[in-house]
Amino acid sequence: MQYHGYFIVISSAIIQCVAVGLLFSMGLFVVPLEVTFGIDRYLASLFPSICMSTAFLSSLLAGFLQDRLSDHGLRVSYVFILGGLSIGVGMIGCSYAQTIYVVLMFATLIGIGVGFTGFSIAGVCVRWFHKHRSFALLLAMSGSGTGNFVCPLIIQALLDLFHRGENDCNSDSVIQSAACKEWRNVMRIVGFISMIILMFTSILMRLPQEGEVEEYESRMSKGDHSRPTSRDDSYTIRNEQLDDHAEISNVSDSASYFQSDEQALDTVSTDIPQLSIKQTCSSKTFILLAAYEIAFSFGYSNYFVHVQAFSESVGLSSSVGAMALSMTGVAMLFGNFTLGYISGIFGSIRTLQITMALQMISIIIWPHCTSEWSLLLVSFLYGYNAIALPSLPLAILSNSFDKTSRPYMMTIFGIIQASQTPGALVGPAIVSLLYDKQNNYNAGAAFTAGVMFIGNIAISFLPSPEAQFQSLLVQHRHV
Repeated sequence: MQYHGYFIVISSAIIQCVAVGLLFSMGLFVVPLEVTFGIDRYLASLFPSICMSTAFLSSLLAGFLQDRLSDHGLRVSYVFILGGLSIGVGMIGCSYAQTIYVVLMFATLIGIGVGFTGFSIAGVCVRWFHKHRSFALLLAMSGSGTGNFVCPLIIQALLDLFHRGENDCNSDSVIQSAACKEWRNVMRIVGFISMIILMFTSILMRLPQEGEVEEYESRMSKGDHSRPTSRDDSYTIRNEQLDDHAEISNVSDSASYFQSDEQALDTVSTDIPQLSIKQTCSSKTFILLAAYEIAFSFGYSNYFVHVQAFSESVGLSSSVGAMALSMTGVAMLFGNFTLGYISGIFGSIRTLQITMALQMISIIIWPHCTSEWSLLLVSFLYGYNAIALPSLPLAILSNSFDKTSRPYMMTIFGIIQASQTPGALVGPAIVSLLYDKQNNYNAGAAFTAGVMFIGNIAISFLPSPEAQFQSLLVQHRHV
Protein backbone atom coordinates (compact mmCIF):
# COMPACT_ATOMS: atom_id res chain seq x y z
CA MET A 1 0.00 0.00 0.00
CA GLN A 2 1.35 3.41 -0.98
CA TYR A 3 2.32 5.57 1.96
CA HIS A 4 -0.36 8.22 2.48
CA GLY A 5 1.69 10.60 4.62
CA TYR A 6 2.92 12.66 1.69
CA PHE A 7 -0.63 13.13 0.42
CA ILE A 8 -1.50 14.38 3.90
CA VAL A 9 1.29 16.95 3.74
CA ILE A 10 0.12 18.19 0.33
CA SER A 11 -3.54 18.31 1.38
CA SER A 12 -2.59 20.04 4.61
CA ALA A 13 -0.66 22.70 2.72
CA ILE A 14 -3.63 23.40 0.42
CA ILE A 15 -6.10 23.57 3.31
CA GLN A 16 -3.74 25.82 5.25
CA CYS A 17 -3.30 28.05 2.21
CA VAL A 18 -7.02 28.67 1.82
CA ALA A 19 -8.29 28.63 5.41
CA VAL A 20 -5.45 30.34 7.27
CA GLY A 21 -4.73 32.67 4.35
CA LEU A 22 -8.32 33.88 4.49
CA LEU A 23 -8.28 34.22 8.26
CA PHE A 24 -5.23 36.46 8.34
CA SER A 25 -6.66 38.54 5.47
CA MET A 26 -9.81 39.48 7.39
CA GLY A 27 -8.08 42.67 8.55
CA LEU A 28 -8.55 44.02 5.01
CA PHE A 29 -12.26 44.34 5.75
CA VAL A 30 -11.87 46.47 8.91
CA VAL A 31 -11.91 49.85 7.13
CA PRO A 32 -14.69 48.87 4.65
CA LEU A 33 -16.87 47.73 7.56
CA GLU A 34 -16.03 50.88 9.50
CA VAL A 35 -17.12 53.04 6.56
CA THR A 36 -20.14 51.00 5.47
CA PHE A 37 -21.81 50.89 8.88
CA GLY A 38 -20.47 54.20 10.24
CA ILE A 39 -18.90 52.59 13.33
CA ASP A 40 -15.66 53.11 15.23
CA ARG A 41 -12.55 51.02 14.69
CA TYR A 42 -13.04 49.05 17.91
CA LEU A 43 -16.33 47.58 16.70
CA ALA A 44 -15.07 47.02 13.17
CA SER A 45 -11.97 45.20 14.44
CA LEU A 46 -14.21 42.74 16.26
CA PHE A 47 -14.88 41.08 12.89
CA PRO A 48 -11.38 39.61 12.41
CA SER A 49 -11.06 39.16 16.18
CA ILE A 50 -14.19 37.01 16.37
CA CYS A 51 -13.11 35.04 13.31
CA MET A 52 -9.78 34.28 14.96
CA SER A 53 -11.03 33.58 18.48
CA THR A 54 -13.77 31.20 17.33
CA ALA A 55 -11.21 29.47 15.12
CA PHE A 56 -9.04 28.74 18.15
CA LEU A 57 -12.02 27.71 20.28
CA SER A 58 -13.56 25.45 17.64
CA SER A 59 -10.24 23.65 17.13
CA LEU A 60 -10.92 22.03 20.53
CA LEU A 61 -14.22 20.64 19.24
CA ALA A 62 -12.51 19.61 16.00
CA GLY A 63 -9.88 17.63 17.90
CA PHE A 64 -12.55 15.94 20.01
CA LEU A 65 -14.57 15.01 16.91
CA GLN A 66 -11.49 13.65 15.16
CA ASP A 67 -10.71 11.40 18.13
CA ARG A 68 -14.31 10.16 18.29
CA LEU A 69 -14.50 9.49 14.56
CA SER A 70 -11.20 7.62 14.74
CA ASP A 71 -12.46 5.52 17.66
CA HIS A 72 -15.46 4.45 15.57
CA GLY A 73 -13.41 3.70 12.47
CA LEU A 74 -14.71 6.72 10.56
CA ARG A 75 -12.68 9.14 8.48
CA VAL A 76 -11.69 12.47 10.01
CA SER A 77 -12.30 14.05 6.60
CA TYR A 78 -15.90 14.70 7.64
CA VAL A 79 -14.67 17.33 10.10
CA PHE A 80 -12.68 19.13 7.41
CA ILE A 81 -15.54 19.01 4.90
CA LEU A 82 -17.87 20.54 7.49
CA GLY A 83 -15.28 23.25 8.12
CA GLY A 84 -15.07 24.15 4.44
CA LEU A 85 -18.85 24.43 4.26
CA SER A 86 -18.90 26.65 7.36
CA ILE A 87 -16.36 29.09 5.87
CA GLY A 88 -18.38 29.42 2.67
CA VAL A 89 -21.70 29.96 4.44
CA GLY A 90 -20.11 32.44 6.86
CA MET A 91 -18.52 34.63 4.20
CA ILE A 92 -21.56 34.62 1.91
CA GLY A 93 -23.79 35.40 4.90
CA CYS A 94 -21.59 38.36 5.87
CA SER A 95 -21.93 39.79 2.37
CA TYR A 96 -25.71 40.11 2.75
CA ALA A 97 -25.69 41.50 6.32
CA GLN A 98 -27.31 44.90 6.85
CA THR A 99 -25.90 45.54 10.33
CA ILE A 100 -22.49 45.01 11.88
CA TYR A 101 -24.00 42.65 14.44
CA VAL A 102 -25.19 40.27 11.73
CA VAL A 103 -21.68 40.42 10.24
CA LEU A 104 -20.22 39.47 13.62
CA MET A 105 -22.70 36.59 13.91
CA PHE A 106 -21.59 35.13 10.59
CA ALA A 107 -17.97 35.77 11.60
CA THR A 108 -18.39 32.95 14.12
CA LEU A 109 -19.15 30.55 11.26
CA ILE A 110 -16.01 31.65 9.43
CA GLY A 111 -13.99 31.06 12.59
CA ILE A 112 -15.54 27.65 13.18
CA GLY A 113 -14.69 26.70 9.62
CA VAL A 114 -11.05 27.73 10.04
CA GLY A 115 -10.88 25.86 13.36
CA PHE A 116 -12.21 22.69 11.72
CA THR A 117 -9.78 22.97 8.79
CA GLY A 118 -6.63 25.07 9.02
CA PHE A 119 -6.25 24.99 12.80
CA SER A 120 -6.83 21.25 13.24
CA ILE A 121 -4.67 20.09 10.35
CA ALA A 122 -1.49 19.87 12.41
CA GLY A 123 -2.95 17.22 14.71
CA VAL A 124 -3.47 14.90 11.74
CA CYS A 125 -0.15 15.67 10.08
CA VAL A 126 2.05 14.88 13.11
CA ARG A 127 0.48 11.42 13.38
CA TRP A 128 2.00 10.51 10.01
CA PHE A 129 5.61 11.21 10.97
CA HIS A 130 7.78 10.13 13.90
CA LYS A 131 11.18 10.98 12.52
CA HIS A 132 11.72 14.59 11.49
CA ARG A 133 8.29 15.46 12.83
CA SER A 134 9.00 19.17 13.24
CA PHE A 135 10.25 19.43 9.67
CA ALA A 136 7.23 17.58 8.23
CA LEU A 137 4.86 19.78 10.21
CA LEU A 138 6.56 22.99 9.14
CA LEU A 139 6.46 21.76 5.54
CA ALA A 140 2.73 21.13 5.80
CA MET A 141 2.32 24.54 7.40
CA SER A 142 3.96 26.13 4.35
CA GLY A 143 0.45 26.44 3.00
CA SER A 144 -0.30 29.12 5.58
CA GLY A 145 2.63 31.18 4.33
CA THR A 146 1.50 30.75 0.74
CA GLY A 147 -2.03 31.70 1.72
CA ASN A 148 -0.90 34.74 3.67
CA PHE A 149 1.01 35.84 0.58
CA VAL A 150 -1.67 35.13 -2.04
CA CYS A 151 -4.97 35.83 -0.26
CA PRO A 152 -4.37 39.51 0.67
CA LEU A 153 -3.27 40.27 -2.89
CA ILE A 154 -6.30 38.52 -4.38
CA ILE A 155 -8.75 40.16 -1.98
CA GLN A 156 -7.26 43.62 -2.47
CA ALA A 157 -7.27 43.14 -6.26
CA LEU A 158 -10.94 42.16 -6.13
CA LEU A 159 -11.74 45.14 -3.91
CA ASP A 160 -10.09 47.41 -6.46
CA LEU A 161 -11.82 45.63 -9.34
CA PHE A 162 -15.32 46.06 -7.91
CA HIS A 163 -14.71 49.58 -6.62
CA ARG A 164 -16.95 52.19 -8.20
CA GLY A 165 -16.85 55.97 -7.91
CA GLU A 166 -14.17 58.55 -7.29
CA ASN A 167 -14.10 58.27 -3.49
CA ASP A 168 -11.51 55.98 -1.93
CA CYS A 169 -12.55 53.54 0.76
CA ASN A 170 -10.85 54.98 3.83
CA SER A 171 -11.82 56.26 7.26
CA ASP A 172 -12.17 59.81 5.88
CA SER A 173 -15.12 58.63 3.80
CA VAL A 174 -17.36 57.59 6.68
CA ILE A 175 -20.21 59.79 5.48
CA GLN A 176 -20.03 58.16 2.05
CA SER A 177 -20.66 54.49 2.76
CA ALA A 178 -21.18 53.80 -0.95
CA ALA A 179 -17.41 54.15 -1.38
CA CYS A 180 -16.90 50.73 0.26
CA LYS A 181 -19.74 48.59 -1.07
CA GLU A 182 -17.35 46.38 -3.04
CA TRP A 183 -16.48 44.22 -0.02
CA ARG A 184 -19.83 42.43 -0.34
CA ASN A 185 -19.14 41.06 -3.83
CA VAL A 186 -15.62 40.11 -2.81
CA MET A 187 -16.84 38.09 0.17
CA ARG A 188 -19.36 36.21 -1.96
CA ILE A 189 -16.82 35.25 -4.61
CA VAL A 190 -14.00 34.36 -2.19
CA GLY A 191 -16.36 32.48 0.13
CA PHE A 192 -17.80 30.29 -2.63
CA ILE A 193 -14.46 29.44 -4.24
CA SER A 194 -12.84 28.72 -0.87
CA MET A 195 -15.69 26.41 0.13
CA ILE A 196 -15.32 24.33 -3.05
CA ILE A 197 -11.52 24.01 -2.73
CA LEU A 198 -11.63 23.09 0.96
CA MET A 199 -14.41 20.52 0.67
CA PHE A 200 -12.76 18.66 -2.22
CA THR A 201 -9.27 18.74 -0.69
CA SER A 202 -10.60 17.51 2.66
CA ILE A 203 -11.64 14.19 1.12
CA LEU A 204 -7.99 13.03 1.24
CA MET A 205 -7.63 13.56 4.99
CA ARG A 206 -7.41 10.50 7.23
CA LEU A 207 -5.45 9.17 10.21
CA PRO A 208 -2.85 6.40 9.80
CA GLN A 209 -3.84 2.82 10.45
CA GLU A 210 -2.16 1.00 13.32
CA GLY A 211 1.45 0.25 12.42
CA GLU A 212 1.28 2.03 9.05
CA VAL A 213 3.75 4.78 9.94
CA GLU A 214 6.06 2.49 11.91
CA GLU A 215 6.27 0.01 9.04
CA TYR A 216 7.06 2.72 6.50
CA GLU A 217 9.68 4.52 8.58
CA SER A 218 11.29 1.23 9.59
CA ARG A 219 11.56 0.25 5.94
CA MET A 220 12.98 3.64 4.95
CA SER A 221 15.48 3.80 7.81
CA LYS A 222 17.21 0.48 7.14
CA GLY A 223 20.90 1.13 6.77
CA ASP A 224 20.51 4.71 8.06
CA HIS A 225 22.52 5.15 11.27
CA SER A 226 22.82 8.94 11.24
CA ARG A 227 22.94 10.52 14.64
CA PRO A 228 20.06 12.83 15.60
CA THR A 229 21.02 16.45 16.02
CA SER A 230 18.08 17.77 18.00
CA ARG A 231 18.03 17.25 21.74
CA ASP A 232 14.27 17.38 22.10
CA ASP A 233 13.52 15.47 18.87
CA SER A 234 16.21 12.80 19.19
CA TYR A 235 14.17 10.29 21.14
CA THR A 236 11.71 9.84 18.27
CA ILE A 237 14.60 8.93 15.97
CA ARG A 238 16.03 6.51 18.50
CA ASN A 239 12.65 4.74 18.57
CA GLU A 240 13.56 3.23 15.21
CA GLN A 241 17.19 2.43 16.04
CA LEU A 242 17.15 0.66 19.40
CA ASP A 243 16.23 -2.99 19.83
CA ASP A 244 15.10 -5.03 22.81
CA HIS A 245 18.63 -5.10 24.26
CA ALA A 246 19.31 -1.35 24.07
CA GLU A 247 20.55 0.21 27.25
CA ILE A 248 20.23 3.89 28.02
CA SER A 249 22.33 5.36 30.80
CA ASN A 250 20.27 6.38 33.85
CA VAL A 251 17.04 5.46 32.06
CA SER A 252 17.23 1.68 32.08
CA ASP A 253 13.75 1.30 33.51
CA SER A 254 12.30 3.26 30.62
CA ALA A 255 14.25 1.58 27.83
CA SER A 256 11.13 0.16 26.23
CA TYR A 257 9.89 3.69 25.70
CA PHE A 258 12.84 4.37 23.40
CA GLN A 259 12.39 1.18 21.38
CA SER A 260 10.48 1.13 18.13
CA ASP A 261 6.86 2.21 18.31
CA GLU A 262 5.67 -1.30 17.54
CA GLN A 263 7.74 -2.80 20.34
CA ALA A 264 6.62 -0.10 22.71
CA LEU A 265 2.97 -0.65 21.96
CA ASP A 266 3.41 -4.33 22.75
CA THR A 267 4.57 -3.42 26.26
CA VAL A 268 2.21 -0.54 26.98
CA SER A 269 0.64 -1.99 30.07
CA THR A 270 3.88 -2.66 31.92
CA ASP A 271 6.51 -0.22 30.71
CA ILE A 272 4.89 2.95 29.43
CA PRO A 273 2.55 4.88 31.73
CA GLN A 274 -0.71 5.61 29.95
CA LEU A 275 -2.08 8.96 31.03
CA SER A 276 -5.61 10.27 31.15
CA ILE A 277 -6.41 13.65 29.64
CA LYS A 278 -6.45 15.12 33.15
CA GLN A 279 -2.98 13.73 33.93
CA THR A 280 -1.59 15.01 30.63
CA CYS A 281 -3.05 18.47 31.18
CA SER A 282 -1.52 18.62 34.67
CA SER A 283 2.01 17.89 33.42
CA LYS A 284 4.65 20.61 33.49
CA THR A 285 5.06 20.66 29.71
CA PHE A 286 1.35 21.11 29.06
CA ILE A 287 0.85 23.77 31.74
CA LEU A 288 3.78 25.87 30.54
CA LEU A 289 2.78 25.55 26.88
CA ALA A 290 -0.79 26.54 27.74
CA ALA A 291 0.49 29.54 29.72
CA TYR A 292 2.65 30.52 26.77
CA GLU A 293 -0.23 30.18 24.31
CA ILE A 294 -2.61 32.21 26.50
CA ALA A 295 -0.15 35.06 27.04
CA PHE A 296 1.10 35.15 23.48
CA SER A 297 -2.40 35.03 21.99
CA PHE A 298 -3.10 38.52 23.34
CA GLY A 299 -0.46 39.83 20.95
CA TYR A 300 -0.06 37.34 18.10
CA SER A 301 -2.95 38.44 15.86
CA ASN A 302 -2.76 42.18 16.55
CA TYR A 303 -0.39 42.86 13.68
CA PHE A 304 -2.46 40.88 11.17
CA VAL A 305 -5.67 42.64 12.22
CA HIS A 306 -4.33 46.19 12.33
CA VAL A 307 -1.58 46.48 9.71
CA GLN A 308 -4.06 47.54 7.01
CA ALA A 309 -5.62 50.22 9.23
CA PHE A 310 -2.15 51.24 10.44
CA SER A 311 -0.91 51.87 6.91
CA GLU A 312 -3.89 54.12 6.29
CA SER A 313 -3.34 55.96 9.60
CA VAL A 314 0.22 56.96 8.64
CA GLY A 315 -0.78 58.15 5.18
CA LEU A 316 0.04 55.04 3.16
CA SER A 317 -2.41 53.61 0.63
CA SER A 318 -4.62 50.58 1.26
CA SER A 319 -2.59 48.64 -1.30
CA VAL A 320 0.49 49.06 0.90
CA GLY A 321 -1.40 47.46 3.79
CA ALA A 322 -2.31 44.54 1.55
CA MET A 323 1.31 44.27 0.42
CA ALA A 324 2.41 44.24 4.08
CA LEU A 325 0.06 41.34 4.82
CA SER A 326 1.31 39.61 1.71
CA MET A 327 4.90 40.13 2.81
CA THR A 328 4.17 38.31 6.08
CA GLY A 329 3.00 35.42 3.92
CA VAL A 330 6.23 35.40 1.92
CA ALA A 331 8.19 35.39 5.17
CA MET A 332 6.05 32.62 6.68
CA LEU A 333 6.59 30.51 3.58
CA PHE A 334 10.34 31.08 3.83
CA GLY A 335 10.17 30.27 7.54
CA ASN A 336 8.44 26.97 6.84
CA PHE A 337 11.40 25.74 4.81
CA THR A 338 14.14 27.05 7.10
CA LEU A 339 12.83 26.81 10.66
CA GLY A 340 12.50 23.04 10.31
CA TYR A 341 16.24 22.84 9.67
CA ILE A 342 16.96 25.32 12.47
CA SER A 343 14.82 23.36 14.94
CA GLY A 344 16.77 20.24 13.96
CA ILE A 345 19.95 21.98 15.12
CA PHE A 346 18.78 23.88 18.19
CA GLY A 347 15.71 21.85 19.11
CA SER A 348 12.06 22.91 18.94
CA ILE A 349 12.04 24.57 22.36
CA ARG A 350 15.09 26.78 21.81
CA THR A 351 13.92 27.66 18.29
CA LEU A 352 10.55 28.72 19.67
CA GLN A 353 12.24 31.00 22.20
CA ILE A 354 14.42 32.66 19.56
CA THR A 355 11.59 33.25 17.10
CA MET A 356 9.31 34.72 19.74
CA ALA A 357 12.02 37.14 20.89
CA LEU A 358 12.51 38.33 17.31
CA GLN A 359 8.77 38.73 16.95
CA MET A 360 8.74 41.03 19.98
CA ILE A 361 11.44 43.17 18.39
CA SER A 362 9.46 43.53 15.16
CA ILE A 363 6.39 44.66 17.11
CA ILE A 364 8.37 47.31 18.98
CA ILE A 365 9.62 48.69 15.64
CA TRP A 366 6.20 48.53 13.95
CA PRO A 367 4.67 51.92 15.04
CA HIS A 368 7.71 53.76 13.69
CA CYS A 369 7.30 52.41 10.14
CA THR A 370 6.05 55.41 8.19
CA SER A 371 7.40 54.42 4.79
CA GLU A 372 6.47 51.58 2.49
CA TRP A 373 9.85 49.84 2.58
CA SER A 374 10.12 49.96 6.39
CA LEU A 375 6.63 48.49 6.84
CA LEU A 376 7.38 45.70 4.37
CA LEU A 377 10.67 44.95 6.11
CA VAL A 378 9.02 44.68 9.53
CA SER A 379 6.26 42.57 8.00
CA PHE A 380 8.86 40.13 6.71
CA LEU A 381 10.55 39.91 10.12
CA TYR A 382 7.23 39.40 11.88
CA GLY A 383 5.93 36.82 9.42
CA TYR A 384 9.13 34.77 9.37
CA ASN A 385 8.97 34.25 13.12
CA ALA A 386 5.17 34.06 13.36
CA ILE A 387 5.08 30.67 11.65
CA ALA A 388 6.65 29.05 14.72
CA LEU A 389 3.55 29.58 16.89
CA PRO A 390 1.10 27.26 15.10
CA SER A 391 3.64 24.46 14.52
CA LEU A 392 6.42 24.13 17.08
CA PRO A 393 4.23 23.92 20.24
CA LEU A 394 2.30 21.05 18.67
CA ALA A 395 5.55 19.31 17.72
CA ILE A 396 6.75 19.70 21.32
CA LEU A 397 3.48 18.24 22.63
CA SER A 398 3.63 15.34 20.20
CA ASN A 399 7.25 14.57 21.09
CA SER A 400 6.39 14.65 24.80
CA PHE A 401 3.09 12.72 24.89
CA ASP A 402 2.68 10.69 21.71
CA LYS A 403 3.31 7.40 23.53
CA THR A 404 1.60 8.19 26.82
CA SER A 405 -1.50 9.96 25.48
CA ARG A 406 -1.88 8.75 21.90
CA PRO A 407 -5.63 7.86 21.98
CA TYR A 408 -6.62 11.48 22.57
CA MET A 409 -3.75 13.51 21.13
CA MET A 410 -6.19 15.35 18.85
CA THR A 411 -8.16 16.53 21.87
CA ILE A 412 -4.95 17.68 23.58
CA PHE A 413 -3.96 19.62 20.47
CA GLY A 414 -7.43 21.15 20.46
CA ILE A 415 -7.16 22.23 24.10
CA ILE A 416 -3.85 23.96 23.42
CA GLN A 417 -5.26 25.69 20.36
CA ALA A 418 -8.40 26.72 22.24
CA SER A 419 -6.31 28.34 24.98
CA GLN A 420 -5.60 31.12 22.49
CA THR A 421 -9.29 32.07 22.30
CA PRO A 422 -9.37 34.85 24.96
CA GLY A 423 -6.32 36.61 23.58
CA ALA A 424 -7.42 36.35 19.95
CA LEU A 425 -10.74 37.97 20.85
CA VAL A 426 -9.55 40.61 23.31
CA GLY A 427 -6.03 41.46 22.09
CA PRO A 428 -6.95 43.26 18.82
CA ALA A 429 -9.85 45.00 20.58
CA ILE A 430 -7.50 46.37 23.25
CA VAL A 431 -5.18 47.71 20.54
CA SER A 432 -8.21 49.35 18.87
CA LEU A 433 -9.24 51.03 22.12
CA LEU A 434 -5.70 52.30 22.66
CA TYR A 435 -5.67 53.64 19.11
CA ASP A 436 -9.02 55.41 19.53
CA LYS A 437 -7.70 57.00 22.72
CA GLN A 438 -4.27 58.12 21.44
CA ASN A 439 -4.80 58.15 17.66
CA ASN A 440 -1.60 56.10 17.16
CA TYR A 441 -0.37 52.55 17.64
CA ASN A 442 2.47 53.19 20.11
CA ALA A 443 0.57 52.01 23.19
CA GLY A 444 -0.89 49.07 21.27
CA ALA A 445 2.57 47.93 20.21
CA ALA A 446 3.85 48.24 23.79
CA PHE A 447 0.94 46.12 25.04
CA THR A 448 1.56 43.51 22.33
CA ALA A 449 5.28 43.26 23.06
CA GLY A 450 4.58 43.02 26.80
CA VAL A 451 2.27 40.00 26.57
CA MET A 452 4.69 38.32 24.16
CA PHE A 453 7.46 38.78 26.72
CA ILE A 454 5.35 37.06 29.38
CA GLY A 455 4.76 34.12 27.03
CA ASN A 456 8.46 33.83 26.31
CA ILE A 457 9.18 33.58 30.03
CA ALA A 458 6.83 30.58 30.27
CA ILE A 459 8.53 28.54 27.53
CA SER A 460 11.96 29.22 29.01
CA PHE A 461 11.05 26.69 31.75
CA LEU A 462 9.88 23.92 29.39
CA PRO A 463 11.54 20.53 30.04
CA SER A 464 12.84 18.42 27.18
CA PRO A 465 10.62 15.49 26.06
CA GLU A 466 13.03 13.02 27.70
CA ALA A 467 12.94 14.93 30.99
CA GLN A 468 9.15 15.12 30.83
CA PHE A 469 8.87 11.38 30.26
CA GLN A 470 11.21 10.53 33.13
CA SER A 471 9.15 12.78 35.38
CA LEU A 472 5.96 11.01 34.33
CA LEU A 473 7.63 7.64 34.90
CA VAL A 474 8.61 8.60 38.45
CA GLN A 475 5.08 9.79 39.16
CA HIS A 476 3.67 6.58 37.71
CA ARG A 477 5.80 4.45 40.04
CA HIS A 478 4.42 6.24 43.08
CA VAL A 479 0.79 5.81 42.10
